This record gives sequence, C-alpha cells and structure tokens, in this order.
Amino acid sequence: MRSLANIALHRVEIIDQSEIFLKEQVRVVPTRLKGFEGQYGLSSVSLFDQNGTRVWNSARGYGSEVPERTSNFVIETFERFRAEKTLVERSAVVTEEAQDVVKGIAPIVDPVTGDLLGAILTEEKFQAQILKSVEKFWRIFQRFGLVHS
Repeated sequence: MRSLANIALHRVEIIDQSEIFLKEQVRVVPTRLKGFEGQYGLSSVSLFDQNGTRVWNSARGYGSEVPERTSNFVIETFERFRAEKTLVERSAVVTEEAQDVVKGIAPIVDPVTGDLLGAILTEEKFQAQILKSVEKFWRIFQRFGLVHS
C-alpha cells in the first residue's frame, strides 16, 4: 500500500499561487488521480490538505456536504510527517466497520521549503477480518507456549 501511495503521489499537481495573491497559497490538485483506484484495485484514494482535511476522494470528488471526522491514522501520520521530515510513507492495517482496511499514505512536500502540503491516502478494504484471525492464532500459540508475550 505504501508503494501505491507513492505512485499516486506522482499524479497530483502542486499549484503555487503566491505570486498572484502576494501571500503564500499552495494548492494540491488530483490532476491524474481519477481512475487510479480502479487501475490498481483499491477501494479508495483520498487527498488531504496541509491541515489533514480530506479535500478530494475518488468516490465523491471534491468536498462533501457533511464534513467527516479525520481518522486517527491520518492525524497521527500528519504529526509524524511533521516531526520526521525523512519519513516518506506509512502503512497500517486497521479494523473499520467490521472490515480490515489496508492503508498507505505518502506526504506531499513542498520541494523548495520542505513544508508538508498534504498527503495522499490509498485504502483497500477486506471483508474477512485478517486481524481477528491473527489474534486468535496468537492466543492459541501462547496457550501452548509456542510464543511469549
């Protein structure tokens, strides 16, 4: 997933409008992201601005009538991207709504200043809950003394 997030990263465009408006205004637009999820078999692709707000989603396009809460994964990742400037991607498997979701996220960084401009998130959802199966086997192995906590 991390690699797919980095591939998707190359399909966004950074537009610097600071010269026009005489103040720093940088926008990140999903120039070539439409259809990316279908091409790579993903459930969704999302684009976040520098504040961690989802500004584009492959299913809905721009914006949303009902603002959605930013996930803890995205919030924590933005904090890590800001603290660890060399971090170029992150991935995780989380459980959401009785599904396992494999997430990959890559930062969008200003090439001149190094500032975090946003991030691109790729997700693939699985009906089977792999995490629960792994936990179940882990407990069985612990019971028989095959692994230690």
